[in-house]
Amino acid sequence: MAITPEDILRLSTPKKLGILGGIIILIIVLFALFLIKPEYEKLTRKEKEYNKLKLDLDAKKKVARDHKKFQAKLESLKRELEIMKAKLPDKKEIPSLLKTISSLGKESGLTFKLFRPKPEIAKDFYSEIPVEIQVEGGYHDVATFFYKVGMLDRIVNISNVSMGKPREKKGKMELTTSCLATTFRFVEKPTTAEEEKGKKAKKKARKKKKKKKK
Repeated sequence: MAITPEDILRLSTPKKLGILGGIIILIIVLFALFLIKPEYEKLTRKEKEYNKLKLDLDAKKKVARDHKKFQAKLESLKRELEIMKAKLPDKKEIPSLLKTISSLGKESGLTFKLFRPKPEIAKDFYSEIPVEIQVEGGYHDVATFFYKVGMLDRIVNISNVSMGKPREKKGKMELTTSCLATTFRFVEKPTTAEEEKGKKAKKKARKKKKKKKK
């Protein structure tokens, strides 16, 4: 049996209010289901997308900060390497350096009994060049020689120092001193075929850029 508007009008006031309340609740439920819920879900998706993009951005910012830090560290290491390379003679300078060491000994009043370069000892990016030295002279002369060697621009380490018993010679106390003087030379890393190709490719790219600018 269908309910007509007239039937509703004949109902008591409390019942009318109950029906009205039910209708209002139904409207609110329908409004929530078809309007509010889709918008809420859309908002939730957008919020998730925003949070994901924010995390990506923060990660990229961190990478950018770290890149600058590592770039600065790399530049610092390059400068330190250049300074160290300046203190390591190349192969052509070794004979001149050994001659300088010998001259310093003679200037200090020492007589050389032995000055024998030994075979190079290959390391990572450098080679050690040890030289066996045996000299005669006073203790003060030996100390002066070691001091002068230590003041050289190039790195020369004095090790394995041993001194004999002092003896009088021409009114002067002398002793025989043996030591190992070790200098170092920088070893250039050989260029591989792939590195050579890379260098050629970079040169070609630079030439193309210059042509385009013209």
